[in-house]
Amino acid sequence: MTDNISQEIQALELDATEAYILLYQLEWVPGDTTTGTSSIYLNFHSFDTDETITFDGEEYEPMPIAIEGIERHSDGASARPRLTIPNVETLFRNNNPLRTQLAAAPLNVSDFVLDDLLGKRLVYRRTLKKYVKLSSESATPSNSFQFPRSEYVIDRISGKTSISVELELASPFELTGVKVPNRVVVGKYCPWSYKGWRLDKTDVKSACHWDSKMRDHNGDRPFQFFTIDDEPLIFRECLPTNLGDLGYSSSTTYNINDIVYFAPLLYQATSETVGNTPAEKSGHWRIVRTYELWTNSLPVTIFDGDARRATYAFKNGEVYKAVVPQNPSGATGQTNDPETNPASWVRGDVCGKLIASCKARYQSDIRTAISQTGVTAIKTDANGVKHAVPSAIFNNQISLPFGGFPGTKGFR
Repeated sequence: MTDNISQEIQALELDATEAYILLYQLEWVPGDTTTGTSSIYLNFHSFDTDETITFDGEEYEPMPIAIEGIERHSDGASARPRLTIPNVETLFRNNNPLRTQLAAAPLNVSDFVLDDLLGKRLVYRRTLKKYVKLSSESATPSNSFQFPRSEYVIDRISGKTSISVELELASPFELTGVKVPNRVVVGKYCPWSYKGWRLDKTDVKSACHWDSKMRDHNGDRPFQFFTIDDEPLIFRECLPTNLGDLGYSSSTTYNINDIVYFAPLLYQATSETVGNTPAEKSGHWRIVRTYELWTNSLPVTIFDGDARRATYAFKNGEVYKAVVPQNPSGATGQTNDPETNPASWVRGDVCGKLIASCKARYQSDIRTAISQTGVTAIKTDANGVKHAVPSAIFNNQISLPFGGFPGTKGFR
C-alpha cells in the first residue's frame, strides 16, 4: 500500500487532493495481553479544517498538534521527537466536544493529570488528502494508502504552559521503552494506577495498594491524603478553629511535624528549626492543605494566582478539589456533588508519580498523639471516619511498591 503513495509524492507537482494529512493516535487505555483486551486510542488530525476526518475506517478529531524532530538513521542514538499539544488538563476539565466524545467511549477524564500520558504510545500516520473523507463529504475513498507509520512512547513532559504541553517521545526499542516483559520501562515515574489494586477488583493490574492499605486493620486505619505535589492534606477539624493560634514566630523552636500558620498558608516542619521562615520548597518546611466534610452548604472558593489554594472536600473516602467557584446550592438548585460534577471538582488526592510520592504515603508514621497545642493527631468525624495528620517522619524499613525504574534514566 505504500508503493503507490511513494510514487505520487515523488511527482514534480502535487494538486490539492494530494496535500499531506498528518494523523495521530494517542493510547489512552493500554491493552491487556492476559485478557486479550485491545488498547483504546484517541484519534486526532492537524489538517486545516475543523471537520472530522475518516481514514481507514477510523475517525480523527481536529486538534492543534505539531510534531518535530523525526529522523531516521542507521547508527547512533534514536531520534527523540517533540510533540506539542494543547494543555489537555484544561481541555478535559471543561465541557467541549472532546470531553463529550471521551465520556461516550466511556472514558473517565475527571481525574486526568498530564503524568497519565507518560509511558503511553503514540502512533504517527501520514497520508494524502484524496485518501481521507471529511465529514462534509459523501464519497468514501476506495483506497487507504499511507506512508509507513511510526510508533513512539511518551517518555517525559519537556515543557508546559497554561495553553500547551510539549512531550518528548522515545522509540519503543530504546531501553526506556522496552517491555520487560509486559510493562513499559519509564525512567523516574511510576506507571502504576494510583490506588489501582483492590481486594475486590482482581482485574486491575496495579501494584499500588495505597487505597487498600488505608483500609487494613479491620478498617481502623485512619485516612491520610496528599496532593499531586506530595503536600499533606489535613482534616480541618484536626486543627484549631482559629488558625491564628498556630501563627509562626521567628523566635520559637519548632519540632519536626509542628504545624504553623504563615499567612496565607499552613506549613509543617520537616526538621527541627528556629528562625527559618516558612516557604515553599524550603529545606525545613512543607506546605499542607486542609479539607472539610462535603455538604451542600460548603462554601467553595478558588484563589487567583494559585489553583492549589482551592476548597478541598471529603466524601465517601475520597478528597476532591474545586476547580471553579460555586454557589453551594448550585445555580439550578442542584447540589454540586463532587462525585457527579467533574466540571466543578477533580480528585484532590493525586499521586505525583515520583519515588518521593510513594515514600510520603507508605513510609509516613501514624501518630496517635501530638504534643503541639491545638493539633489533634487522629480525628473521628461526624460519620465515624478517622482522619490522621500525615507525619514528616518516615519509616525507611517499609518497602515501597514504586513501579518506575530510576536507574534507567542514566543509560539513555
